[in-house]
Amino acid sequence: MHGYVVKCGHISNEFISNSMIYVYAKCGDITAARSIFDGMVSKGVVSWNVIIMGYAIHGCGEIALQLFSEMIENGIQPNRGTIFSVLSACSIAGLVEEGMMYFDSMTRDYNIEPQIEHYGCMVDLIGRSGDFVEAKTFISRMPMVPTSRIWGSLLNASRHYGDIETAEFAVEHILQLEHDNTGCHVLISNMYVEAGRMEDAERVRSLMRREGLQRTTAQSSVELHCETHQFVNGDRSHAQTSTVYAVLGILSNAIGEGRQRVRITVFRPAPKRWRTE
Repeated sequence: MHGYVVKCGHISNEFISNSMIYVYAKCGDITAARSIFDGMVSKGVVSWNVIIMGYAIHGCGEIALQLFSEMIENGIQPNRGTIFSVLSACSIAGLVEEGMMYFDSMTRDYNIEPQIEHYGCMVDLIGRSGDFVEAKTFISRMPMVPTSRIWGSLLNASRHYGDIETAEFAVEHILQLEHDNTGCHVLISNMYVEAGRMEDAERVRSLMRREGLQRTTAQSSVELHCETHQFVNGDRSHAQTSTVYAVLGILSNAIGEGRQRVRITVFRPAPKRWRTE
């Protein structure tokens, strides 16, 4: 698609370039995303937002903040999306002080009223630092009713630090808003197991059974030759299960032995011949 855009002469279109930056960043190629961004003649606020978020999701918080400074120097007025991208960068990179500074500057410097997504970023940021007292205080001072997304950020942070007391506090508030939230039941149950509190874990599982809550099974989908194949962990119902697990065994052994290259013989339907890769 990138080649087609260039061939048709649409590379200078700001909307198309923004989309390509977004695609490359989401696909993990931040270098290509930055190359397109740097080559743009006209960069609007969306262009800056996309590249800043791109660096944020790659954990490059300092580069994202540097780009934000360049954006301001170029006279581009930030919007809510910009601040969200900046706060996300701070959260992912663990830049607590910087995140607090940018959050405070929203209203003071840019006349932007924080929305629920901005508060969510801040709870996530503070929670990642492990300061749960400050995180709870921050939530209590919110001018709006905290959503399950807010409490979910606190729950995930407590899961990282193994703080069961904070996790129970977050789960209680989540269930008040979403009584059928399966995810928080599963997470707190796993925390109980890790802490050796098997009775509490079983109590949560029994509650899930009584409420008819079922854990969503994760699936992987692979499209090959216009046909979609779905896989579940430990599932052996696929027609080519023996081949799949044979190749998996080869890869696992190679990884364990530290090999750099693996020779695998696979069958390609078109053209119909054996091929080594």
